[in-house]
Amino acid sequence: MADASDLKSEGGLNLRVGSNPASGTNPAMRGSSKFQNTKYRCPSYLKSKFKCGNCVVGCAGHGSDRSTCATAKSLCRDDWLDRRSITCLGHLRMTGWFEFERPANHRLAITTDRGTVYFQDPRRFGVIQMLTAREKDQRLTSLGPEPLARGFNLNGLQNTSRAIKLALLDQQLVAGIGNIYASESLWRARIHPRKRANRLRAGEREALRKGIIVAFRKAINYGPRIFAIQRFAVYERENKPCRRCGTRIRRIVQGQRSTYFCSQCQR
Repeated sequence: MADASDLKSEGGLNLRVGSNPASGTNPAMRGSSKFQNTKYRCPSYLKSKFKCGNCVVGCAGHGSDRSTCATAKSLCRDDWLDRRSITCLGHLRMTGWFEFERPANHRLAITTDRGTVYFQDPRRFGVIQMLTAREKDQRLTSLGPEPLARGFNLNGLQNTSRAIKLALLDQQLVAGIGNIYASESLWRARIHPRKRANRLRAGEREALRKGIIVAFRKAINYGPRIFAIQRFAVYERENKPCRRCGTRIRRIVQGQRSTYFCSQCQR
């Protein structure tokens, strides 16, 4: 069974020293910073993922998997970087992570006037882009509310009749929820994944809002080795007992993705 603190807590962060993707966890890196140098290591076939506006910031090597080093500023026009306000926008994907202490291996090192952060990405799914303010806004305006932002709500769910599990995966309704934490959040809120999103009562939306926040905060707290050590409530636990009531966890397919839930707890 899940312990009481796991089910009832608001998922307060107890962050590891020196490593965390959340903003504000390293005092030296708080606030806006000025980029001094951006160096990265990546095989040449990944070069299209690193962009500075419309300019590809690629590797120096060609046709080899051997890692090479390059400096972003030297591969783009200096006037393009110097005359515009640049934002570093990243998508961690499955295994991306930022470290404040230099790790043994990293894909990207970003040095600013406040310090250096290192991007690790073992499976190389992550994307890092250097964007102007206009380009950044174009990419972010279509996203739904951020679960860990102040004022987060699920009001947009009232506008869709899709199954709630599928609605949670729509980044225009809620930003950042993937397949794993959609199932985990619904379990915490005791909501059946096939229930129509616009049929949720106000109390159910509030329970789901809290469930999402708790699931996210606990996930962040695990650090970069999350999938090796995390204790999921329902994900990939088909036929195992529910941590709340003991009923066997079921697995169904929604939108070609696996969904895990408890048929007793989630109605």
